[in-house]
Amino acid sequence: MKKIVFIGAGSYGTAVANHVAEKHKDSAHVLIYGRDKKTVDEINLNHRNTKYLSGHQLSRHLKSTSDLDEAVTVADYIFMGIPAQHVRKMTSQIRNYVITDVEVINLAKGVEVDSLKRMSEVIGEELNGIKPSYNIMTLSGPSFAKDVVDPKKSVVLSLGGKRKRRLEKTREMLHSNSFRVFACKDIVGVEIGGALKNVYAIMAGIMKGAGEGDSYLGEYIPRALVEMDSIVRYFSARRDTTRGVSSLGDLIITCSESSRNFRFGEAFARTGSIEEAMSGKTIEGYHTLEAMYKFVESKNMFAPIIRELHGILYESSKDPKDAITSFRQADSRRTWENIRFFSKVLGKVLPKFWYRRHDFSFDGMKREFFSAFSG
Repeated sequence: MKKIVFIGAGSYGTAVANHVAEKHKDSAHVLIYGRDKKTVDEINLNHRNTKYLSGHQLSRHLKSTSDLDEAVTVADYIFMGIPAQHVRKMTSQIRNYVITDVEVINLAKGVEVDSLKRMSEVIGEELNGIKPSYNIMTLSGPSFAKDVVDPKKSVVLSLGGKRKRRLEKTREMLHSNSFRVFACKDIVGVEIGGALKNVYAIMAGIMKGAGEGDSYLGEYIPRALVEMDSIVRYFSARRDTTRGVSSLGDLIITCSESSRNFRFGEAFARTGSIEEAMSGKTIEGYHTLEAMYKFVESKNMFAPIIRELHGILYESSKDPKDAITSFRQADSRRTWENIRFFSKVLGKVLPKFWYRRHDFSFDGMKREFFSAFSG
């Protein structure tokens, strides 16, 4: 019998674990590791997680533990269902108990602020003896926990990884009629797209809170996608991945009231307080914004939404309405809505060179030149 472990008893990790437990109730031992003993006991005794999934009954085949060694030892699959900024620390804690052929599946949607590294890179660095290209995958896509945990609702996700055989094996383990999974060998696109959509959802929420009309998402989502294209191409991700479920699909649903990042942006626009808008919850997009702003600054990249959003949340230098006007004006400098043929070709061949610069001044170009040769 296979052992499938979920690290983190939050809403999304619990929801996916519940799905897996029900699908493999006769062929796998599914276990959630959680630090909160009250939550662990509630899952085991009452088959509920009222702290994160109030009102939902969980599978009787799903078990939980607060003993990390017990959870991870001889696991066949390990799902990392914790916030992105805690993934490195948690991975370092489990590496001595992980067998070399384990499949590690990341569920976090973010990048590490300090290093700008993707989650599969962070996990790969911390797991001794594990080859990242073979064993580490990321599951991402347009799916809220409340829909994943309800078998009557359907969701679709993308499983990103490097090796076809392992992708197919893990995809088969997860896939069902209501929990549809597509395999994708572009793990970079899956991870960067999943992280970026949270950032753009915050700005969508700010626009809503600032009084935009009902039509604004029809304008905003396509323009946010244009900005995402430049960034994911730089990381050598495929452009068609950006149009798939892990990027565009997730961006669409995250720019809605059901999204925590969207609600944070909307609340901030109305209150002006980051702490009040967060309400004690983890807002992945807020941390990813800091990392992505560092990135676009270092590359002199034209990313007006990220730049203006950073000005609102981190620098307190922009009023939300002024920032919305500013990014719209900047975006209008693109002139043409569609990408011309030569730009598509050069953007594919030279992704680290062929992108629109933010600063074309002599000082800006000089700074970029020296940055390129400084290592």
